[in-house]
Amino acid sequence: MKRIQLYSTPTSPSQLAEYIGYFNSEKTTNNVWLHAGNHPAFERETDQRQIHIRVSLPINASDIQLHICDSVQYQDSLELFRTSNQEVQIESGGLFGKFAIKYTNDNRPRLARVSFLAGDSLYISPSIVLRSDIQSTNTKFITDLEIETTSGGRAYINWSGAGIDEPWKNLVIIKDQTGIPFCAVETDNLSFLFHNLRNVTKNFTPTLSDARLQEGQAYSLAIYRNDNAGWMRNFIEVGFVADSTKTQIFND
Repeated sequence: MKRIQLYSTPTSPSQLAEYIGYFNSEKTTNNVWLHAGNHPAFERETDQRQIHIRVSLPINASDIQLHICDSVQYQDSLELFRTSNQEVQIESGGLFGKFAIKYTNDNRPRLARVSFLAGDSLYISPSIVLRSDIQSTNTKFITDLEIETTSGGRAYINWSGAGIDEPWKNLVIIKDQTGIPFCAVETDNLSFLFHNLRNVTKNFTPTLSDARLQEGQAYSLAIYRNDNAGWMRNFIEVGFVADSTKTQIFND
């Protein structure tokens, strides 16, 4: 996977507010998608860096930066967000970038934002909460996942929230045999009809049009359930085959 090393020069602004001040406000947007989590499967990938932060990226994103604030009481105070010298890993065929960081010794929750440049515009995410080690339990596995495919290439996907059925935001990613995602959406529902976009809140793969699964082909599905503070609560990743003769059920 491609990696981009981020760094700060002596003249780089350390405050997010100062950094934003260099750009035209008319070319600044704050609708970037972002979430974080501490699922144990991710810890083994990055050598004890327990918190993983994922951000959606356009293909021309550059200068991708992570900003951390130690005060959860002042989410809109950009002066309190300090630029963090962290490496971002480009994943999912370039759809997302992922930061991996460690818990702090003080065990306080923190806030995070991510910014990047695309063309002549600055993009900034809303703030999300990075839960502390003592406040956070490991992400639970999604249960009662059902996948029913049709001969016409559609897929009905339903799941439960492992005992937490809040109307949170669900990131759904489907990959083919190459391991590259061709469908990525966010939905507030505990279900998704591939590829019906009427009930999704965000489509990360807008070039996908009238998509169909191929009967007999193998695919993988990942679902990340995120609470309203942007923290991942439930997760599952499974492999399945487009087989219109049966319903495939995954309990954990």
